[in-house]
Amino acid sequence: MVEIEYDKEAPVWLGQWLTDEEINERYTSILQANAKSYSMRLKRMVLTFSKFSLRATLDQFHPVWQLKDGEWCCRCDCGSPRGCVHTYLATFLFKLVCQKEGWQLPSAAQLSVPQSNSTQTPAKPASDARPQQLSFFENEPATGTSTPVRPVPKKRYSLVCEADFTSNRYGVILRFFRVEDGYRYPMLMSAVRLLGAEFERVEAQKMEPTAIWPEKDKEFIKWLYPKMMELNFTQLGNRELFLTPKDFWRWMDRWSQEPGRIVEHNSQKGMETLDIGVPKGLAVRLFDHG
Repeated sequence: MVEIEYDKEAPVWLGQWLTDEEINERYTSILQANAKSYSMRLKRMVLTFSKFSLRATLDQFHPVWQLKDGEWCCRCDCGSPRGCVHTYLATFLFKLVCQKEGWQLPSAAQLSVPQSNSTQTPAKPASDARPQQLSFFENEPATGTSTPVRPVPKKRYSLVCEADFTSNRYGVILRFFRVEDGYRYPMLMSAVRLLGAEFERVEAQKMEPTAIWPEKDKEFIKWLYPKMMELNFTQLGNRELFLTPKDFWRWMDRWSQEPGRIVEHNSQKGMETLDIGVPKGLAVRLFDHG
């Protein structure tokens, strides 16, 4: 059972916290749903309050909400340049805690958490100096009394990596696409990195994956993960990755035996099928300075 650890005293900025409407303006319904699904795989969730901030620990990630000049700003060490599942999840967990403790938020709307017919466990007395814990599932109906829920089929994805030799005269541009139901969706470098982190965690902790990926794609993404970890904040916000010609052909040395692992942008054919030698625009030119 997942527990939320949190400070027992309400934060001093409680009356200045974001309303439901403000949170919904920042995060799409799809991201919110993904964040809640992601939370079910977490092993540790901690909320701490300071004079001007809300900080969370979500396994290895640490989203932070900071109050500056009356405005709430967020950041996260996952590398996403925009609002991510971790910063949203911090707001979601904080609202759960407020409901549990009876702390009054600026927004009157309540979370749609299933309610049990049994009496709710009373809060710990204020004299208890230990951090409070809230069961993430404590409001669910007791075992044997809930209506069976039909399992949701896992989505199936695949990955396409394409190499563009014409967009940059100094090197090769790589783009990554998540393929779902035949449609391609471009991926930020931060999304590729998060996917690699997820595959590593699922494998290490023997967890159930949330989606089905081909084994060859999982192997490729796990190979990419250390390289994504080397990218800076700006690079993680891009949908393109620049490689020098030397680095690109190193990649090809590793993956040329896997058909279609990297496709050429214009032809959409696997690089291993193209007899292109050194790509156009990257040829070595010799000059006679006599």
